Amino acid sequence: MESQGTALRSATWRGRLPRALALARNRRRPDGCIRSWAGIVALISSVSAASHDDSDNSHNGALVRAVGIPTWFRRTVLVAVMAITAILAPGVLRLGLDYQVETFLRTDDPELKQAVAHYGEGFTRPDTLCLFGFETVDPLGEGALRTLRALTDELDHMTGVSGVVSVLSAPGLAHLSGEPRRVALDKSRTWRRLLVAFPGDDRRGALACLAVLQPGIDRGEFVRAVKAAAAELPHPDGAAKAPLLHLAGFPFLRETYVRLLKADQVLFVPLSAALTGAFLLLLLPGLGMSLATILIVPLTLVWTFGVLGYLGHSLVLLTATLPTLLMVIAVADAVHMAMRYREARAEGSQRDPAAKIALARTVFPCFLTSLTTVIGFGSLALADVPGLADLGLFAALGVLIAFVLTVTVVPVVLPILTRHLGEGMNSRIRWTSQLGGLARRLGSLPARPVLAVFGVVIVVCLVLASRVEQDSHVTEDLWPDTPIVQSLAWFEHRFVGPVAGEIMITPRSGDLVLPDNVAEVRELLAWVERRDDVIRTISFVDSLDDGLPVAMLGMLNKKPLPMISKDRQAARVIVFFRDLGAIATERYINDLRARAASLQHIDARPVGVQIVATRLVTGLVTEVFDSFLVAFCLISILMAIVFKSIRFGLIALVPNFLPLLITLGFMGAFGYRLRAVAVITFAIAFGLAVDNTIHIMTRFRRERGEQVDVETAVSRALEHVGTAVWTTSLLLLLGFSTLLFSGFRGSHDFGLFACITILAALAGDVLLLPALLRVFGGATSGANSAES
Repeated sequence: MESQGTALRSATWRGRLPRALALARNRRRPDGCIRSWAGIVALISSVSAASHDDSDNSHNGALVRAVGIPTWFRRTVLVAVMAITAILAPGVLRLGLDYQVETFLRTDDPELKQAVAHYGEGFTRPDTLCLFGFETVDPLGEGALRTLRALTDELDHMTGVSGVVSVLSAPGLAHLSGEPRRVALDKSRTWRRLLVAFPGDDRRGALACLAVLQPGIDRGEFVRAVKAAAAELPHPDGAAKAPLLHLAGFPFLRETYVRLLKADQVLFVPLSAALTGAFLLLLLPGLGMSLATILIVPLTLVWTFGVLGYLGHSLVLLTATLPTLLMVIAVADAVHMAMRYREARAEGSQRDPAAKIALARTVFPCFLTSLTTVIGFGSLALADVPGLADLGLFAALGVLIAFVLTVTVVPVVLPILTRHLGEGMNSRIRWTSQLGGLARRLGSLPARPVLAVFGVVIVVCLVLASRVEQDSHVTEDLWPDTPIVQSLAWFEHRFVGPVAGEIMITPRSGDLVLPDNVAEVRELLAWVERRDDVIRTISFVDSLDDGLPVAMLGMLNKKPLPMISKDRQAARVIVFFRDLGAIATERYINDLRARAASLQHIDARPVGVQIVATRLVTGLVTEVFDSFLVAFCLISILMAIVFKSIRFGLIALVPNFLPLLITLGFMGAFGYRLRAVAVITFAIAFGLAVDNTIHIMTRFRRERGEQVDVETAVSRALEHVGTAVWTTSLLLLLGFSTLLFSGFRGSHDFGLFACITILAALAGDVLLLPALLRVFGGATSGANSAES
């Protein structure tokens, strides 16, 4: 009987594959494109059917011969892998680390390029503006001015500082002292709420100064120099210790982002590796099997980052979590193969045949899981946001490399390592086998009550998900107790906000300082400052109101903060905002454009980095969501093709759509906003969550092919793959949970959403999917029955 089954399967492969390959090669007719896609579909279907036909004990069948080539040339495979690893390892050292925010702001959009064109015309970027401030009883007292003078002297001598402005050097104030300086500051429109904050009922007085940095400065080195200088400043009120120096501005914000991301890389990459290794040593029976599985992780990382390094790529802000992602993803398929190897050994097979059986039983479901994960990541490549497409492409490359290494290296090293290091104690085997029994018992719960409970969960999550708002704030990826966040709040309360926008004003005729033009500029700025989200503006009109003669407006073209062009045909207005979010900023931009359309003498348009950042941030969520829909549709079609049934394709998708809905419900319940990190998690987690479903469905279809009833097929499927399902889910959970301890809130939230999605996916696989199969999976296709 076994030989007849082998012959039947060989005939199946000989009959299907040539027809599928011939159909895929047919490109001569006008409908060749359609035929090519049909050939690919036929090829996938033929491999799927053949993998379903493979019986548990026929390791000498055609499928084993087709995929078992690496096991025939073990030494050659190992030498080749070692050689490729040695070649790619130097490429890892070439991989750049470009964690600057500017990499996120790069764009090829002509409109956005026009928004920053004035930076090439002599105007400095407001995101190079740094603010320094400290509290004092008397802001203009001798002690406070002595501290300010010491601070500005230190800043003037620091590398990369273009200029410093304070009450000691500002135009119109530098020559004053004592009461005249106080009166001038109290009346000044230019320096109001910018350089000094007089004491009030709810605050002490404060002094501040501004510094503009040169492009390309090492911000980390600059921040360290500032902190060292701050520690030596005399206290303005005569105390023994140095004053608390508050720092604000985008340079400090960027430095905090970069520092926290680098700290995450240093801490969580080795921590995830150590926890993954310890977890596998605990769960997998024997040191040999554990090492064979863990080996895939460093190989995947070296190969992936080696290729990227040789291609000249760098890790940026959005790809910073890639090492941790690949670490937890790469080992999943290897775990399934190790479990099937242990299963074959328990059935009495020797080590070498057991490795071939494990490969034959897992190669197709592992291929499908890798393909769905690639689709999930690859969908991000459709986004126009810099860095996001790289995340999708780099991760997809890593997943493909992990699959290739899994099907070539693991079946080769499993017999070798288990022979020399042992296969583990029987007690551990019994302990890990209980996970499969647990999955079987959970899957045997009454189907209709389970479906009813999940129906209630879906309704509740839909209600909660409707509360989720889409928005993005400057400091949303930092914890509230982060020093830079507290300093930004301190400055917003006393001086200006953390967000600086720009308006470019040009006259429609004549000189910009003509009375009609100046009057219309004043009207526009008064309208801007009446908005609740605006703290104040700075423009050449403020200098005119402070008494600066028109003939001396050329002074405002000088560094560190040029405000008007030399020919007085263009002027810049800097607008300081509160951090009200990207949606409010976009509303302001649209309102400003509408207001500018009614002007008669001047043209005014919003420009600057704020325009680029707002467009990219607000478009990021939309683009990632669109990418997720593409991934969802592609995976849906793929599942229907693989299981040769729309019904089974839908059954497989339901438990994987549920985790995303539960995560949205969690966000709505606890007040999380729908921002980029959440939607990126959805696209990635969907590709990961479907993996275990594929393994369960593949095993279920195989069991049904042996003419057993649905209840038995579900029970056997969970019994056989339940341990691997639990193990891979717990591995993913463990890997992502390390991010919960990150000092960078963006990484923490990414890990939190991923953990919730994985837990919900596990519940869907061991509870909801079995219930769906038992209620709706009763019929088996005629083709599948005949082949069995």
